[in-house]
Amino acid sequence: MALSDQLLSKKAPNPLFKSLLSLSLILLSAEDFLALEQKEDPELKNQGLDIPSYDAFTLVNEAVKATALNKKTAAFRGLLNACLRRYQRESKDLLKTVWQQEEVRYNFPSWWIKSLRHAYPEQYQSILKAANQPASLCLRVNRRQISMEAFKRALEQAGIKAVQIDDDAIVLEQAMPVQQIPGFAEGHFSVQDFAAQQAIKMLPLTNGQRVLD
Repeated sequence: MALSDQLLSKKAPNPLFKSLLSLSLILLSAEDFLALEQKEDPELKNQGLDIPSYDAFTLVNEAVKATALNKKTAAFRGLLNACLRRYQRESKDLLKTVWQQEEVRYNFPSWWIKSLRHAYPEQYQSILKAANQPASLCLRVNRRQISMEAFKRALEQAGIKAVQIDDDAIVLEQAMPVQQIPGFAEGHFSVQDFAAQQAIKMLPLTNGQRVLD
């Protein structure tokens, strides 16, 4: 994590310590990063994102105590405490620094960002932003169990708005727990991305074959 690299003047003592520090920083900075993301994309404010919120004092205290539970980290309680306290003091400047890094801002590894930038120099940022958008809930209707028309009627009766986009595919306007969708227990549908549904149509299949996804 970029924040941990900013806070450590040298290489982390060991991977376990680095993991504990990174996790603690993720929890401490979650709301701060969300604020930065919402500043760039105001529509995120309307998505009702569930971001965990922890009291900073409690989080730091519990993280420091956790270092004592393993001999590989016990000797570095002071270092962990110092890093987390420094983040609390300098969070604004630290976040500003790491936010300049595209792998932090878009949450993708640098090698992938470089590949996209090379292939689509004018559009790569839009592609990365789009890839971070929550996917629609796409269902594959099991037409051996129910017809598409009957399934759409069941959704309508349940007050669920959806759009049919293919012979077998239907997309819900709003995602919801699959257990609340009519026909779940009966096997009338399965959750499957539309791209995956299209892939199977490209296979040279014959009658009687079964395909494992």
